[in-house]
Formats: sequence, C-alpha cells, structure tokens
Amino acid sequence: MKKSPKTVLAENVKRMMDARKWSQSELGRQSGLGQSTISSILIEKVDTSIDKVEMLAKAFKLPTYALMIPDLDEAMFKHNGLGDI
Repeated sequence: MKKSPKTVLAENVKRMMDARKWSQSELGRQSGLGQSTISSILIEKVDTSIDKVEMLAKAFKLPTYALMIPDLDEAMFKHNGLGDI
C-alpha cells in the first residue's frame, strides 16, 4: 500500500532524529521550527509547507526532496556526498 506524503515525511524525520539522537527540541533548535510544529509533523496532524520541509532537510544536511522519499536510506546520500550525520 502506498504511503501518504504526511506519513513518508513523518517517518523520515523520525528516522533522521533517531540517527542523530535528537529530541524534538533539538530538531527545533537546528531547523528553526517550533517544537509544536515538529510534533504536529511527526503525528501527521498538519499539511506541511515546502518551506518547512526545506528547513528540516537543511537541519539534517539533506536535499529537500530526500525527506519525501519513502523508506529513505540516508546511507545512499552519505555515500554520494549529499548528506551527513
């Protein structure tokens, strides 16, 4: 079954946070987004603007589109010099 964009984004943000051992508060500091916004994204409560996706991606040092790839494999981006944990 195809995942919704909200689900893909939430799963990828959770995966990237876990890889870095970041809390929602830390992701907020790194991205410039409020903790309540991050919480809403993680529970798939809101439609997230591309601007916010871009802010999250920059915090993770990934291209913006990467957070919308189902089952994101960050190792692929690291190997190709596009991301960094």
